[in-house]
Amino acid sequence: MTNRDDSGWCRGLENLVLYMTEARGEFNGRRSLMELDGAVPILSYLPPIDDDPENVLLPAADFRPTSLGNWGAKILQEVSNADGTLNPNNFAGFRFRSIHSREARTATWAPREFARHMVSAKIYGIFENGLYTEIPLFLGHTGHEGDEWRILRSASPRRKECDRYLEKHWDWDHLIRTSQSITFSRHFLWNALVGLEGHPRVSLCTDAVGAQELFRLRDVPSGATRRAALLHWVGEHWRRNRKDPALETQVRAHLRGATEFTWNGLYVKLTPSQADLNKAEELRGLRAR
Repeated sequence: MTNRDDSGWCRGLENLVLYMTEARGEFNGRRSLMELDGAVPILSYLPPIDDDPENVLLPAADFRPTSLGNWGAKILQEVSNADGTLNPNNFAGFRFRSIHSREARTATWAPREFARHMVSAKIYGIFENGLYTEIPLFLGHTGHEGDEWRILRSASPRRKECDRYLEKHWDWDHLIRTSQSITFSRHFLWNALVGLEGHPRVSLCTDAVGAQELFRLRDVPSGATRRAALLHWVGEHWRRNRKDPALETQVRAHLRGATEFTWNGLYVKLTPSQADLNKAEELRGLRAR
């Protein structure tokens, strides 16, 4: 049984998942975008659940490159039309990974110039006709306060024209800082992977409360009359012994509930934050003593 949710969240995600599922390489004919599996969508038509505009996406944090260490992230964003308006039917995917200059020097498309801090990136243009292109490039940052991430050199055969296009249409400093915000907030965020089985999925960042709200209309399993409880925190309580009502046992707080289900026909895998997993493990240790 499917409970259709016609909100912007549902329609936007279904649209995005279908585009990613059907996309095929423009030059190599590949039909898989699995390299973008788990990418976080940052799309204007996905409104915040609690109607707070500031919760649409994590802000672009002002990280100093020297304090980041190794990191990597995948995000999805809409492509602008020629007049600057957003086109909800065209998407771009981005993969960012911090690298050392030694790795860049040995790359097939080694950059012409180098920077103190470098990122290997790949942009995937996903178009209405179902084709997608892949463009690898390198970005660099001097590490000085006030400087921004910039393109060092694109690996496109039409390098100069491609560089000008990429520099004009994308705010790379904002994209990288937003990706860093997502990466370094992961420890405290719940994650919901949403998609079709065997195809690339999108990753929604949320928390225990947000997951309950977003997936409250998840599908009822075939043959069942009600939904299984979603993964959630069960608060600490006392349980009365059935054989001896005078005897009570303390039950510490713990995580319980379903982590895999379908929602409007899309498969969902819900994973709690590492912070919550650590807390649950600590509480289990207390219970075992």
